[in-house]
Parts: sequence; structure tokens; C-alpha cells
Amino acid sequence: MSKTIHGTKMNHVINLQRRDVKHARINVNYEGSVNFIIPKDFSDEDIISLQNKKNSWITKKINELKVNPNDSINIKKGHILLHGENYKIIDHEDTNFIDVENKLIGNKRYLTNNNLEKWYFQYSKNYLANMIENLSKKHKLSYNKLFIRKQKTKWGNCSPSKNISLNWKIILMPDYVKEYIILHELLHTKILNHSQAFWMHLSHKYPNYNLAIDWIKKYGNSL
Repeated sequence: MSKTIHGTKMNHVINLQRRDVKHARINVNYEGSVNFIIPKDFSDEDIISLQNKKNSWITKKINELKVNPNDSINIKKGHILLHGENYKIIDHEDTNFIDVENKLIGNKRYLTNNNLEKWYFQYSKNYLANMIENLSKKHKLSYNKLFIRKQKTKWGNCSPSKNISLNWKIILMPDYVKEYIILHELLHTKILNHSQAFWMHLSHKYPNYNLAIDWIKKYGNSL
């Protein structure tokens, strides 16, 4: 349900979701909606306390998610986006699939028949599986299972059981951004929080990770 909680430093309309969870969680989606996932026994006072505590973070996230039209990714006519680049669609009479070599080859009828996202999803499964396996070995960060999902609010996630979920849409990003997201989740197999130690280890393994974060802040919402 949606609810405005008063008595806080700044009023936000929030969506409350009461679940069988031990700890409250907050997320802000691309439309700027604030979602509180809270234990069933949370009172209004508990919610007010949580919002006051996290108000600065909520405001920061809302501002980050505001779309700047000048920062949208330009996709040329007759092209699709892949690995942060424009790939030209070439119409081959006898081709009913997309094949990624140096450039993109595909059948126009296939691409315009609501199948592009389906192809993206299947392609991302193989590409991201290989990428995470290589990074896992390189950095000696083992994981349990990999899931490619159609997430709406996350680029990736690592569970306490070391299962990693990746959003298929990261296949649209440049490789250095994909590498940051995957390394971020792999490191959570060792440190399951965003403490100072986590960022220190990430900086050691990927010194320029801030460049990837900047790309996500600039273009991620347009994806």
C-alpha cells in the first residue's frame, strides 16, 4: 500500500510491503518510488524512525535516478545496442538468427517480431556465464550458482549462499562496466555488506571501478 508518513524530516510517499522478514529493506525504483519492505510487526513509529534514519540516502537515490535526456544512449537507426556500442543489423535472406562476430548480423523480420529481448536474454546467459567464470578464476572468488534474471531494480545480487543473480540488461553495457558489476557481486561471496573493507578490497582488485559507477549513474537509467 502507499502511505505518506508524517513527522519525518522530509515527507515521502512510500510503498509499504509487510513481509516475513527480520530486517527492513528500502529501495528506490527508476520512477522515484520509495519502497519499504518491513517486518509485519513494524509500527508507524518504527517506520518514521527508519525513514528519518535513511532520509538522506533516499533523497540521494531519488536525485541519482532523475533522467537527464542529454545522457540517454544514442542508438542509430538500423542498429541495436550491445556491449555499449551500436551494432548494425544486416538483413541476410537465409538468416533467421543473430550472430555476433565483429559486427551484428541478423534477420530484420526476426528483430522486429518482438524477439529481440528474447535473443538478448539467451545471448546474455552464455556471455555472462563465461565472463563470471573467468573473473572468478582470475580473482579467486568462488560462487555457487549463477542466475540471469529480468530484474527491474537491480543490476546484480549475491545471496548468503553465494548464488549470484545478474540482470540480463548488463549485456548492453561496456565490458568494463559489466566487469565491475560482476566483480562487485563476486566480492560479496567474501564480504556480504558494503563496509569500508568491501570497497577497499574492490579498489584493490579493480582500481578504476569509479569509472564504471559513473557510467551507470549517467546511462543506467536509460536502459
